[in-house]
Amino acid sequence: GSFTCQCVVGFTGDGVSCMDIDECADGTHNCSVQGARCDNTIGSFNCTCLPGYSGDGVTCENIDECSTGTHNCNQTFASCMDIDGSFRCMCLRPFTRNGSICENVNECATGAHNCSTVANCTDVDYFFTCACLRGYSGDGVNCTNIDECLTNPCAANNGECTDSPGSFSCACRAGYTGGGFMCADIDECAGATSPCLQANEACFNTPGSFRCDCATNFYRSSQDSCMNVNTLFSSDVVPPNSPTGETLSWTITRLNASLTNYRVFVIDMGTNPMGTSVASAFAVPPE
Repeated sequence: GSFTCQCVVGFTGDGVSCMDIDECADGTHNCSVQGARCDNTIGSFNCTCLPGYSGDGVTCENIDECSTGTHNCNQTFASCMDIDGSFRCMCLRPFTRNGSICENVNECATGAHNCSTVANCTDVDYFFTCACLRGYSGDGVNCTNIDECLTNPCAANNGECTDSPGSFSCACRAGYTGGGFMCADIDECAGATSPCLQANEACFNTPGSFRCDCATNFYRSSQDSCMNVNTLFSSDVVPPNSPTGETLSWTITRLNASLTNYRVFVIDMGTNPMGTSVASAFAVPPE
C-alpha cells in the first residue's frame, strides 16, 4: 500500500527531487585520462578524443603526425618531431624559426661564418661558401698570399716586380721609363743639357744608363781630363824607324811640356835637310 521514489542513474536526490550528476566534474566518468575530453550531458556524459589522438574517448592513442605525413612542417627547411597529441617542427641548421616559418640564417651578415679575413663569404640556402680573394689561394677558410713575382709578370730584364698582400706592382728599373709591364731605355744624352760636365767630354747612351768619355779626337789623360791628340808633333825628333804605336820610354819636348812614356803614334817618317830623322806624330797618355 506504498511507493518509493529513486533517482535514475546519472541523477542524484531523494527521488522526489533529482539533480543531474556532472560526472566530468566529480571524476566519475571513464574517459581516457590522456588525450580525451569529457562532456557532461543530462543524466550522462560523452568521451571524445582530443585532436592528435584517435579512439572512442574511453581509449585514446596518440597520432604520430610525423609518420602519417599529416604534419605541415616544411619538407626542406624543417624536421618533424612527434609529441603527445601533436607534433613540433624543428628548423634545420642553419635556419631559424620566425613564428611558424623557418628562415635562412645569413651567416655572412651575422658574422657566424668561419671564412678567412681575405676571403669572400657567400650566403646560400642551408649554408655559406668561402672563396679566397684574388691574389690568394686556399679553400676560403685558410688563404695564403700568391707571390705573383715568381711568374715574372713585369717587363723582361728591365722591370722590377714587388709583391704585396694579394697583389703586386711593376716598376721600370733605373734608366728606363714605362709602366713596369713595358719599359723603354731613357736616352740621358738626348737632353738639351749634357750630364757630362768636364771639358771635351761627350755623352754616350747605354742600356739603362750612360757614360761620359772623351769626345772624338780626344783621349783621357792620367789627370782624368780629355787631351786633344790631333796636335801633330811635326819635326819633333823621334828615334829612327820607330814603329807606329810603339810605347816609348823617352821624352818629347813640345810647347815647353815634357811628355814621358806617352804612346806615340807615328804618322810618317822622314829626314830633314840636316839628315836628322823627323816624324809627324801624336802622343796618347799612358793608361
